[in-house]
Formats: sequence, C-alpha cells, structure tokens
Amino acid sequence: MEIEANAFASELLIPGELLAAALEDGGVDLEDEAGVEALARRFRVSASAMRFRLSRF
Repeated sequence: MEIEANAFASELLIPGELLAAALEDGGVDLEDEAGVEALARRFRVSASAMRFRLSRF
C-alpha cells in the first residue's frame, strides 16, 4: 500500500507530461546526481522523490 501511495504522490507532484517536456528540453544528465538534483529543484521536490519518479517513468 505504501508503494502505491508513493507512486500516486510522485505522479501528482511530477506529472508525466511536464517531466517529459523537462527531459526534452535537454541539459539534464540523469546519470549525474547534480542533474537529478537540478530537475528536482525545478519541480520543487526532493532528489529522492525525483529518482523514484524517474524509475517509474
């Protein structure tokens, strides 16, 4: 149940369409921790929340 709640929250905070648009803009290296952190700041979420969302994208 907790995993489902995390998935719902990540989709709510980081909608797929907006994440796709952010990734298409380029300039984000997902292999680099700084890139994930920059993307997280853009969506105003934690880096761990962004990593969770990216793992389910």
